[in-house]
Amino acid sequence: MAFGLAGSISALEKDADGIYQISDADGLVEFAALVNGGEAAANAVLTADIDLTGVSWTPIGGASTKFSGTFDGQGHAITGFSYTATADYNGIFGYITGATVRGFSVEGELTSTFKQNGVVGQADGASVVSDIHSALNINVSGAKGHTGGIVGGSGTSGSHTLLLERCEYSGTLTHSGTGDCQGGILGYTYQGTIRNCIFSGAIHGENNKYGGILGYCKVPEFGGIQNCLSVGTITCDAACTTAAALIANWNGGATTNVSNNYYLLGAGSSDNVTTVGNKTSSVPAPTLVTSEQLASGEITYALNGDQSDIAFFQNLDTDPLPTLDASHPTVYLVGRQHCDGTAYDGATYSNTGSTSRDDHDFTAGFCTYCGSIDPSFASLDAEGRYEISDAAQLVWFAALVGEGNYNACAVLTADIDMQDADISRFPIGTGGDTAGKRYVGTFDGRGHKLSNFQLVNPSAAANYGLFNTATGVVLKDFWLDQTCAIEGRETVGLVGRHYGGGTFEGIGNCADVTGTQNNVGGLIGAVFGNDKDKKQVTITNCWTTGRVTTTNPSAGSGKDCGALTGWFNNATITITGFWTISEVANPKADNMYVYRNGAGASFTVTNSFSMNGSQSGYTNFTEEQLASGEIAYGLGSAWSQLIGTDPQPVLWASNPVFYVGDAGYATMYDTTSDLLLCGNAQAYTAHQVGTWLTLSPIDDVPAGTPVVLRGTYYNKVSTSATSDTSSNQLLGTDSDTEADGTMYVLAEKDETIGFYKATGTIPAGKAYFQSNSGVKAFLLDEDDATGIGNLPTSHEEATLVFDLAGRRIQKMQKGINVTAGRKILR
Repeated sequence: MAFGLAGSISALEKDADGIYQISDADGLVEFAALVNGGEAAANAVLTADIDLTGVSWTPIGGASTKFSGTFDGQGHAITGFSYTATADYNGIFGYITGATVRGFSVEGELTSTFKQNGVVGQADGASVVSDIHSALNINVSGAKGHTGGIVGGSGTSGSHTLLLERCEYSGTLTHSGTGDCQGGILGYTYQGTIRNCIFSGAIHGENNKYGGILGYCKVPEFGGIQNCLSVGTITCDAACTTAAALIANWNGGATTNVSNNYYLLGAGSSDNVTTVGNKTSSVPAPTLVTSEQLASGEITYALNGDQSDIAFFQNLDTDPLPTLDASHPTVYLVGRQHCDGTAYDGATYSNTGSTSRDDHDFTAGFCTYCGSIDPSFASLDAEGRYEISDAAQLVWFAALVGEGNYNACAVLTADIDMQDADISRFPIGTGGDTAGKRYVGTFDGRGHKLSNFQLVNPSAAANYGLFNTATGVVLKDFWLDQTCAIEGRETVGLVGRHYGGGTFEGIGNCADVTGTQNNVGGLIGAVFGNDKDKKQVTITNCWTTGRVTTTNPSAGSGKDCGALTGWFNNATITITGFWTISEVANPKADNMYVYRNGAGASFTVTNSFSMNGSQSGYTNFTEEQLASGEIAYGLGSAWSQLIGTDPQPVLWASNPVFYVGDAGYATMYDTTSDLLLCGNAQAYTAHQVGTWLTLSPIDDVPAGTPVVLRGTYYNKVSTSATSDTSSNQLLGTDSDTEADGTMYVLAEKDETIGFYKATGTIPAGKAYFQSNSGVKAFLLDEDDATGIGNLPTSHEEATLVFDLAGRRIQKMQKGINVTAGRKILR
């Protein structure tokens, strides 16, 4: 026998696993003292019913020592409880965090003028409170009560995710004074979840915020209320505006996490009690039922949803209401069900029976009766990504993610025209700002485009675009063409809102993007790096060309818009190879057109260009530079542009842009194939005349012909060369070659370009001239036989077309044409 407090014989013993075995009131009192004395993580079970009649009680866990262990009542009852609070946090348990409390019933009296009252006063962290039947009579007065029949309050931030399930309150909760947040199951929550619970008692109050299930919800992103029944009585003053069968007060915002709830107000309830005390338009209301439906077993069956997890029971011969007591029988539907589990007319309920259920009728990815998703509508590739080949499959994928598959991945296998698609399924991922409900998958477009994606709803909820809210995503290699448009209220872009840790690669948006309020971006509406380990955002080889607009007429916060994003905040951003020609309309004065730099954001910007505004790290450019290939070259090796054909840089193509060099001259030795040079570059062969090298222009370059290049930016296009290069005296290098004293390479000395005697190594792919004459240099003598250098270049004559001989022709012919000083292959 162990000795416990004050030298008395202890009523507590541990089993082989170190779990305290509580069999009587003394043991429960001693366990409370152990926890409050510092053994906060202690675990215990009840091995018998406990009578606390006449026992002086102190709640288990408090503000200084929060209970964090597991307490399992194992189905036993605690009776005779009587406690008058002397501070905040009151009940059998005062304050728990990350704890599990389950499996007992309790009856008695709790009186308090303080906050956080219930069977558990306050439940923080990822606590679980389950399988408790409370018949406590709770009397609360004064300041904010935060009182619940099961739990008083839960959390002040998103890290407190209480799960409260399979609990019933059948006692009477009475509140007086000016306090608030009283609920039959839970008084106050930030992001807790309530499911499979029953309120069958009574709430009497004289102020506001009295809810049969929940008194007050702080944020719309809470875990929700699912499969709950409210059949108790609620009375309140005539002036009360937030008394309700389900939730008394809702602090704004829409939610999709409130579902499959039912109510029937108990006899004597006040006339001003509603279903949801406020914000009824954004919270799905519970379904009103009748006493006949309750008695028949219909609501018990409905509360169990798809019947895969039975929480509610009912003996249809003796029980007028559903119960959470598993010693009562299960309710079955007798008859035929639709594919969604709803009964055909004439169905009945029984404690024994069998049911036939229709199969889903899937068409284009969805059931024609209930709208359920066809799980096999898109196939998976070897990497577990859904293969999306048309608009119907993309709509299906958006619905799949919206139903909670936030890590689903997709790959596009074709261009997709959204002309007749069901846009109501978008954005992809509708989790909003809720952590754990943001899109976190990979979406790989393989270079394909979306067209006619018209997502236009100026009054839409925040975070609007092809994607709603994402974090840690990989979005790559797709683009929206100019037939697309995105318009929403705020935080609007191809991706509405992004929380750090993401990779954006090869993403283009040619759609106009419009927001009626704040944070509008051509690529991302707003970027937040709030997660400590997910601040890094990488944006590589992306572009925007559509108009970006905020229509908010105010001069204040509604002006954050930019070609890349409207707002970067608290993130580390690496931007490489981004370009934009987007016009940004109605920006904030300091927006600078590309992005707005918020608090705590840092940037590394390389190889990036903006036509319509300047910003640190970006190079301004003109339309002429864009068309010439200069910007494609500056963006990096991932970009291509067939100069004279492509008006701007493109990805996923095989027409790289080359640069002759700052001096305007270079040499080339290419053995891969016969070549045509497109763009502003001319190829020349060379032959010696005294100490001069006479350059002769050629129309194309046979493979393995060393040449001199003159110009700026150009492409090398495979062709069948016809140029006569028999007089060419230049030589070429297949590999790095050491100069031997007879080799001359192209260089510039004293502002004169010529072939000068080489020293060191001549790089592979270069041309050189070889001579034993001993002279220091061979200067260049150009013979521009084609007349290209003399072509008109004024604005008025820019559209004139010539052939390679310099003769003007009426229109471009098949083959090589010359216009505005550039060769174009038709």
